Amino acid sequence: MHDVLDRAKVPHLIQNVGPMISIFLTTGPIDGIHEYRDVRRYCDFAKYIRLQHKVQRSGVYYHPNQFEPLFLSTAHTSEDISLALDRLEQAVAGLDG
Repeated sequence: MHDVLDRAKVPHLIQNVGPMISIFLTTGPIDGIHEYRDVRRYCDFAKYIRLQHKVQRSGVYYHPNQFEPLFLSTAHTSEDISLALDRLEQAVAGLDG
């Protein structure tokens, strides 16, 4: 996910603990998200929801709120992950602003 967003030059921060992943689209480069105020200060909520809608329309669902993490599980195959990343890349390519 980081590579996809990086190639598209979309400012972001991805944090994880094991299989729990948080994606934050940001207004610019930041060092980290440590508390709620950081999310409110640095995150681009409108861009995140536009991206989430585009990805969801392509058949991949994740929560439409940056406060909610994504979870990987052993039920996700390598093919599932590759497909989700391909669809994310397609959505990011068409993301405006």
